[in-house]
Amino acid sequence: MAKSKIKIIIAIIALALVVALTAGLIAQSITISKLKQSQEQLQTTYATDENGVNMDNSSTYKMPKTMKFSAVALAANPAGISVNVTAAVEPATATNKAVDWSVMWADTTNTANVSDYVTVTPASNGSTTATITCYKAFTGDILVVVTTREGGYTADCVVSFVGKPTSLKLTSVNANKTGDKYGLGVGITYDFNISLSNAINAVGEAYKDYSVSVVATGDLTVGTYEYDPRGSKTWYNTHSAKLSDYVNDIITCTIAGETLRVTINKSIEGYYSDMVRSGSIKTYHNKVQSVDSECYFTVYVNCKKIGVSVQDTIKVAIDSSVVTGVSISGNGVIEI
Repeated sequence: MAKSKIKIIIAIIALALVVALTAGLIAQSITISKLKQSQEQLQTTYATDENGVNMDNSSTYKMPKTMKFSAVALAANPAGISVNVTAAVEPATATNKAVDWSVMWADTTNTANVSDYVTVTPASNGSTTATITCYKAFTGDILVVVTTREGGYTADCVVSFVGKPTSLKLTSVNANKTGDKYGLGVGITYDFNISLSNAINAVGEAYKDYSVSVVATGDLTVGTYEYDPRGSKTWYNTHSAKLSDYVNDIITCTIAGETLRVTINKSIEGYYSDMVRSGSIKTYHNKVQSVDSECYFTVYVNCKKIGVSVQDTIKVAIDSSVVTGVSISGNGVIEI
């Protein structure tokens, strides 16, 4: 009797195992069937000819002939020098304007990793605008290639390294700065180093060509001053003037190689354009009677090839301790 019960239990367990195994095989068959059907649908949807044109018209999507969207382009380094580039898909009425970008050496024998030097990053996946970024100096040419996703048409542009600067800095050699201005003495030449730079610290020699200009700020009262040492001191024809009217007489700025040289020729308070002597009487023309507002000079230095976008400035004032004139005590007459 016991043996009979054992046989019954074994039969039940075996039947349960058969049922479970059968259910598993059925489920697997359904999954494989669905996967196969999905693959067939994908093949049908994206079937294209050699030009990327859909052959069965089951979808308007055009499979790209080539895919050149590179993950390297996503590793853009903010420290690089960047410029923007735009591709124009033709004709303008084309529906699918998606493109892919890539970089390569123009010289195919160059085995260096091109992305160590230049990358191209699209504004978005398939965008016709992209950013070219250079990370370090290189010789030879690099090609930036754009490829249409529809039809696989390509165009390229050449990237060459010339060391274009993005900033210019003036650094004092022998001038002291108080606040935002350098206080300079009269008759002394002061030097300022000129340095160009960019994000990769590699500037081409052709850019080391500079221009300098000066803008004067300040209001004066000037006139004709007649001085007689016997006691006559007369002002006439006094009028308001701008420091800028006399800037070239007071300050001289020149460029020598990588150096800006600034010389103050005359003080402002003691300025006059010329003096005429007649006997003991001296007549000064355009002599400063008073300084009516803060006076200073702004010196601009810029890279000629780039222009004012690569420029630095310094503000120069005349040191308040400089000599502005001289006189003899008494009435100017000594009788012996």
